[in-house]
Amino acid sequence: MLQIRRVSKRFEGFAALGEIDLAVDRGEITGIVGTSGCGKSTLLRIVGGLETPSSGSVVLDGVTVAGPRPEVGLVFQEPRLMPWLSVRENVEFALARHPRGQRRPLAEAALARVGLGAVAEVLPQALSGGMAQRAAIARALVARPQVLLLDEPFSALDAFTRFGLQDHLLDIWRTDRPTMLFVTHDIEEALVLSDRVVVMRARPGRIHAQYRIDLPRPRPRTEARLQAWKERILEDLDLAVKTDAPDPEFAI
Repeated sequence: MLQIRRVSKRFEGFAALGEIDLAVDRGEITGIVGTSGCGKSTLLRIVGGLETPSSGSVVLDGVTVAGPRPEVGLVFQEPRLMPWLSVRENVEFALARHPRGQRRPLAEAALARVGLGAVAEVLPQALSGGMAQRAAIARALVARPQVLLLDEPFSALDAFTRFGLQDHLLDIWRTDRPTMLFVTHDIEEALVLSDRVVVMRARPGRIHAQYRIDLPRPRPRTEARLQAWKERILEDLDLAVKTDAPDPEFAI
């Protein structure tokens, strides 16, 4: 289980996150939505060990997260592939802890899972945006992490590519069932993918509401109940925009 315990984050001059409490079950997919500046990405970086909380802690299976861990994979908005390495070599880069002889077959298997086996030896510049993001997903998953963190992984893609990668990510998740925590501005994406949607408010960032999405997958995007949840979350976000004023408790 992933536990976020009273996590706050302060930067010079302002409080980015108030006290966040969130428990994510093993194998659960949790989507985080919220207005810009509510601390979604900061929270994800803290969970991934890339940022240190000002107070509180993140605990994964009873161990406090104090830095990046091999059990946690990350996918960012940009693929961040190294342009001088082939697609396969980029995926192998995540296998530094594995014996050298195991890296190539594991990387090739990961690329096959995302449909990129045929382009394993090309350089990233030859890939489309969707293909590059699939390569980034393969790199994040090649070591079979327990937790996968995704920070707006599809926001830079066109709608058709985004829909396809959302479905592809779910196909991969069904195999290993990693715990997934992802940030998105796309409410529909959160509803289609998530077991639970967390809505955050800003100044300082904190959890405003949570919704359990108890629908079987795959979920048609036109499903009436998804639309009802979408309208409710939009109301939450409108409320956040209208009423978010600095909280004296967190003022610096």
